[in-house]
Amino acid sequence: MRTIPCNPNAQPEVKEVLEYLSQIEGKGILTGQHTQTMEQPEIWRIEKLTGKLPAICGFELLSYSPNIRRETADEECLKEVDENTGTLEKAWEWAERGGLMTFTWHWFSPLGGNDKSFYAEKTDYDAAKAVMEGTPEHEALCHDLDHMAGVLQPFCDRHIPILWRPFHESEGGEQRDRKWRQNCSALCSVIIHSIIIWIT
Repeated sequence: MRTIPCNPNAQPEVKEVLEYLSQIEGKGILTGQHTQTMEQPEIWRIEKLTGKLPAICGFELLSYSPNIRRETADEECLKEVDENTGTLEKAWEWAERGGLMTFTWHWFSPLGGNDKSFYAEKTDYDAAKAVMEGTPEHEALCHDLDHMAGVLQPFCDRHIPILWRPFHESEGGEQRDRKWRQNCSALCSVIIHSIIIWIT
């Protein structure tokens, strides 16, 4: 496993996490649980049944997306956004316990989307153009990355490492599956580069 961060200016905590994961590779397993709402029923059920909390807690950031269009969202989408609102408060609590965190981001489409526009079938946003400078798609991507960097900056300021998993479930339906997987692979390289820049 690679233990040297791709960014030579990465904070010491990033290096420590990589070293720790390397040390347990092939020897141990970290338990983890993804949560999506403020109530976190999954976490508390695990604690109730086992008396312990997982080592890693996953948090969803969909409600922090700057492109949620409530006027075109159905009831299910609005419920998901509302139940997720404020989850970073729970992330701070988790950080204070010393647990590792992973964040997913269901990115609502910045252009032409409706309802749950983090699904390809709910938007005509062309992810291939997002990596082409000078396009509206690229400008929208950079705008939203800057927005999310601002949302996560307080964790950086306090040297709290985050396992970042953006573009979760962005591939959409079967017809567009291959195209979106390819495009999102390119987008992930862009977003990883962007995050590396601001965590230095």
